Amino acid sequence: MGEEEQTQQKPPRISPETREKIKRFGKRAAIGAGILVAGIAIGAGMRGCSCRRPETGPDLNDPRIDRCAAVGCRSEESLRGYCKLDSFGQIEMEQELMQRIAGYAWRQDKLAGAVNDFILLSISDFGFNKEMLDYLFNLSGENVAYSLRLLRMFAEHYENDMGEIGGAVGRICEAVNLIAQKSGDGKEEVFGKLFDLYQTGISDRFGPRGTMEFKALGIIELIAQQSAGKDDILLKIKIISSIMRKEDVPADKYELARIACNAVNAIVGEGGANIPNALLIYGNTLSTSDFDPGLLDEQFAKEIARMASLAAEKSGGQPYSAMEMILKCIGTKFVKEGTQEWVPVDPRDITAAVTVFAERSDDAESFMAKLETIKNYLTTQVRHPEDIDADWANRLCDLEQLIGERAGRNGAMHLFYEMLREKRIGRGELKLVEIAIGNGRGQSVISALNRINWMHNGDDGPFASSSRAFYLTNRDYEDAFEIVNSIFRSERLNIERLVNFAYGVHILGAGKVGELYNKFGIEYFSRYNQDILEEIGRNSDVSASPQKPILLAVVGKVDWNGAFYSFGNTDMAKLMNHYKMLICEVDSEQAFYIKVREIRGWYGKISALIISGHGSPDSIALGGYGSGSGVLESMDENRIMQLRESFLENPVIVLNSCSTGSYGQSIAGTLSRVLGAHVLAPTRDAGLTEYLLDGEGAIVGANYDAPTREYVDGRSSVINGSSP
Repeated sequence: MGEEEQTQQKPPRISPETREKIKRFGKRAAIGAGILVAGIAIGAGMRGCSCRRPETGPDLNDPRIDRCAAVGCRSEESLRGYCKLDSFGQIEMEQELMQRIAGYAWRQDKLAGAVNDFILLSISDFGFNKEMLDYLFNLSGENVAYSLRLLRMFAEHYENDMGEIGGAVGRICEAVNLIAQKSGDGKEEVFGKLFDLYQTGISDRFGPRGTMEFKALGIIELIAQQSAGKDDILLKIKIISSIMRKEDVPADKYELARIACNAVNAIVGEGGANIPNALLIYGNTLSTSDFDPGLLDEQFAKEIARMASLAAEKSGGQPYSAMEMILKCIGTKFVKEGTQEWVPVDPRDITAAVTVFAERSDDAESFMAKLETIKNYLTTQVRHPEDIDADWANRLCDLEQLIGERAGRNGAMHLFYEMLREKRIGRGELKLVEIAIGNGRGQSVISALNRINWMHNGDDGPFASSSRAFYLTNRDYEDAFEIVNSIFRSERLNIERLVNFAYGVHILGAGKVGELYNKFGIEYFSRYNQDILEEIGRNSDVSASPQKPILLAVVGKVDWNGAFYSFGNTDMAKLMNHYKMLICEVDSEQAFYIKVREIRGWYGKISALIISGHGSPDSIALGGYGSGSGVLESMDENRIMQLRESFLENPVIVLNSCSTGSYGQSIAGTLSRVLGAHVLAPTRDAGLTEYLLDGEGAIVGANYDAPTREYVDGRSSVINGSSP
């Protein structure tokens, strides 16, 4: 609420003895500030009001009054009516007030506000008189309108003996003069904010009215006495306003306000050339009503000032860019994993991390890249905000140093900075880079960084398929590395495989991940969302699984374009309502046959089968290309026939494989004829988009990004498009 709006405030508390006086002056208050000022704007065509008292009142033709433009002028008759209201001498006081204030060349609206404040004071129990008006002018001079406004607001809320209020007048004028002096050309803005704070904050937040009003005045004095300039004052007003709005602070808010002023003073004393940036950052940490009162600590304020100075110094001539990134991080909130609760990130941790980066960065490129990674991490839906602190920052700097030592500061380092600028690098990602680099040097380090960047950037990798891959922890990668190292100890570390196992560990735990690999051959855990993985984990225990029809999904391990990382993006989860879902990953034709038979032996005959592998009209690739052992083919009719006993009668088979339904006798037709199955397949290169279910949730159809060919006992028809 601005200063102009304050003119509409209600008058102070009034006693019954003044009610008659209020009635006689009510019209005057209702006319408003515009008409009152019109009464002095004689130079605008209304000079010489016949009802004034020239023998005692001021000369209304005084040229100083002409400096104020007429606003809201009424007729001369209305003006005369206003003047006739006088019976207590207020007219002379008002005229003198207007004339003397006009001498300071005040704007018309400010003059109007001052007059309105005077009227409200004159009809209250305060007993404002000529001596008081002279006192205000003598103490405040050109700042008298501000003093008058603050005095009126003080009286408006005060409920004790009105005689006590006189002792506050001198304090008000002194504080106003100090604030005006320190605000310079910005005093209009400063007093507007100050009056907003007083009217809507201080007076109603310090407890019972009366003596608390003097505490409120004490805050104003504190701001006036301890501030160095406009920005300093405005920040203190902003912070104290936040304190006033905070409902759950058990401490004395006056004491918190005093601490806040001291904290801002500490920044001014420490900030050097970057005081404005430090003040802005500190103000943002306290700009909401849910801030931590512990942030009012002077030591923390000094740490912010030091951080701002270091950041500006290390920014390489880009201090505004650096401060903008820091400000985006301050006040960030995150959704706690497993809940819908939004929790603020502790700004002390951000301050500590940025300080470490500034201290340990050799140049601007290094420092600005690290700031980017904080911003990237905190401006997304963070699951592990505890990652961002001084320890994390030191680990990142240690890794930077290691890369520089192992691979030089050219190509490898630029790759690392690219990762920092574009990715969300928490503790988990730092551990991933550490493991991927291992004992490598030179090109080996560059290859590892390139692989990690590819997985982050591409639409066909573990980070693209599930946002949860971004929130893997240190422990997830450590456990995954142990599992991968024990299973594939003779092989070179496969970084993509490591990320997949870490994702599985994050959701299921290390023990269950090892079990699913040993039993079902699953390596690419990031292909499946959390619901599907948890379902497979439950169903791996035969005795604990519910008695439902068996659905087996077989997914090829070889995936040249990452298409099967979107496997869980279809509506597979809804299949769990009707089926006991199981997933196996295979890399050969032989493994396919083995897994189908094993599932039959462990769980019973299969009701539905989904096969995902890169396809052609006559084959489905599950493993290495160009090798018959890795491909399921139409010509394998005899081996397919041996699986018939593993299925119920009339099973349904969905092929998530391109072009496998291109014509009547394609591999889809072979599976349908040999297994007596209802088979669904795409007629050309296309992805599976939807499963069609009956009322019980059983599969009766499928949609692709192309027409679907349906086979029943080997006979085909195109069911949602023209035959190709």
